[in-house]
Amino acid sequence: MEKTKRKARRLGMLTVAVLLVAAVFSGCSSNNNGKEENGNAAAQTETDTQADSSNTTDTTNTSTNKAETETPADPLAEHMDISIAMWGIGDALPDGVEDPVLDAISKKLNITIKPVNVTWDDYAQKIQVWAASDQLPDLFAIDAVTSPNLTSWATQGIIHQLPDDLSAYPTLAKMMEGPDFQAYKFPLGDPNGKFFSIPRPNFRDANLNANSHGIIIRKDWMQNVGIAKAPETFDEFIALMKAFAEKDPDQNGKKDTVGLTAYSPAWLPYLMQAYEPGLMGGVSTWIRNNGQWIPSFTTDRATEGVKAIKKLYDEGGLDKDIATIKGSEGIDKFASGIAGAYAHDTVPGTLLQIKTKYEQLNPGKKFEDAFMIMPPLKNVDGNYYRFYDTGIWSESYINAKADDAKVDRILRLFDFLLSEEGFNLTHFGIEGVDYVKQGDKIVMVDQKDDTGNALVLSSKYPFMKINYFAEWSGTSSATNPTLPLTLRNMSKENLDNLLANAKTADTDLRLNFIDYPSRAKANEKFDVDLIKVILSKDAEKTWKDMTQAYLADNYDTIIKEFNAKTKELGINP
Repeated sequence: MEKTKRKARRLGMLTVAVLLVAAVFSGCSSNNNGKEENGNAAAQTETDTQADSSNTTDTTNTSTNKAETETPADPLAEHMDISIAMWGIGDALPDGVEDPVLDAISKKLNITIKPVNVTWDDYAQKIQVWAASDQLPDLFAIDAVTSPNLTSWATQGIIHQLPDDLSAYPTLAKMMEGPDFQAYKFPLGDPNGKFFSIPRPNFRDANLNANSHGIIIRKDWMQNVGIAKAPETFDEFIALMKAFAEKDPDQNGKKDTVGLTAYSPAWLPYLMQAYEPGLMGGVSTWIRNNGQWIPSFTTDRATEGVKAIKKLYDEGGLDKDIATIKGSEGIDKFASGIAGAYAHDTVPGTLLQIKTKYEQLNPGKKFEDAFMIMPPLKNVDGNYYRFYDTGIWSESYINAKADDAKVDRILRLFDFLLSEEGFNLTHFGIEGVDYVKQGDKIVMVDQKDDTGNALVLSSKYPFMKINYFAEWSGTSSATNPTLPLTLRNMSKENLDNLLANAKTADTDLRLNFIDYPSRAKANEKFDVDLIKVILSKDAEKTWKDMTQAYLADNYDTIIKEFNAKTKELGINP
């Protein structure tokens, strides 16, 4: 369950990061230059030279807290190498390339970063192998908080417990005080637990996550098919999508358009807002029901929702390729005028990607005149709902072999990257060279590359390719000066509307992290099951057969044990 959920979320977070990078820093190359091998060697060197590994299996990490009272006068006096495994770090630190941004970070913290490259395809496997073979680098990024790895690594002394007192790192400490972040304490869900990771947020406030799922539609096409206002109910939505598919909305005299498409099938469950909001994120959220927590996929509303989406498909309002769509296919269909609606997120970066493609294909036309974010559909209970989930995806872990001084330096690195100074450096470059401040505003300096095109800053400062080191860029997307103000306003207006008028599923964010005996057996995959229903002949029977199979298999035990654990933790339904 969580793996699928995390994967879907990763797509969103990655999209946000990539698009924000693309706004200024697009065109990154993928030249590894053998960094992986070099990085592994560096990691091993670091491992070999750790001063004292005798306490590495001490899960209480008492030495860390002892060091809190023994901070040297200048905690940055000693130069330190830090080996780091992170997606694409090899490309971000190429050999022999001058990088003033990396230099500024290195100088400020008196460190040398030793890259240990991993990719989006191999990071999980590599890190698990390294953890099992005692070859972890000093720091590594992964999404392991809901996997058995966290328990194994924490209890076996493979990862380092963070100090209880984070006051030496004020920006980091403030972030970690948030309720979303507190849920990351181990044991999961235990308010008296300890931090063993630094969560990597897309949004520092879960409410701001509402824009992480949404639908963008062609408002000019609405006019062309004679529909004056955005759909408010699911039936109105089906009618609009059918019209997009059947009434020649692009007015080219051909029946060559479709209604709704998506970035991938994982974004389709957003439509469940009209029936079961606990499924808007693509997997089953635990919701309150008659004095207990239940998976939202078991409700009658869920059944009605999948039937409605099946109806959308059967009546021609949904892209017939939805089951297999991937990569840029969906956004290409939408931006190029094949589809009239697109399910994805509605952050400025995604809007920019659509705008860029649309305006390249339609010279003289403006994205803002043709597209809009669709307001939420009214739920069958009369309310509006918004996506609600922790705005965090993935975490960073410190090798338990790192001594207190190295732990301190790593935490100072995060504290700096999360600060305004660190954020500006890794997103906008060097102040006075690449950007200037005008009051509270960041104004980018126009720069051209050798071909006369706008300079891609990540080609100038490769380290910017991993400017998601400490934080994804969701929160900052509303104020990022490199993104068009019109798109930021469009996204913000939608967010403001959602926060003011839409409810959340009746859940508790801490539930995502609760550990219970049968947790690993929770294996429903709503987005996958939804596609099976859409392609079936009898949606209701197919869906009910699936849910009954889940319940008969293991969910009766899962629900029982989950509720017992929530009662123990005082998270009552």
